[in-house]
Amino acid sequence: PELILEFGRIVIYTTSFRVVRTTFERCELVRKIFQNHRVKFIEKNIALDSEYGKELETRCKRVGEPPSLPVVFIDGHYLG
Repeated sequence: PELILEFGRIVIYTTSFRVVRTTFERCELVRKIFQNHRVKFIEKNIALDSEYGKELETRCKRVGEPPSLPVVFIDGHYLG
């Protein structure tokens, strides 16, 4: 059922927490790539909402990948 809700959507898990500079910069880069191509996406910032972090862990376990920000899901499918 979760995939049906995300059909036609891009979800990006990011962080605005600047302590780990490389992670923050990668998140900014991915966000800008989608914005520059005028692609609509839903951003879930795990620094602002801890529920997004839990959601990300669950989703990454399903696909067998460790969560490493940024993470992109397109149509509910893990892109990386």
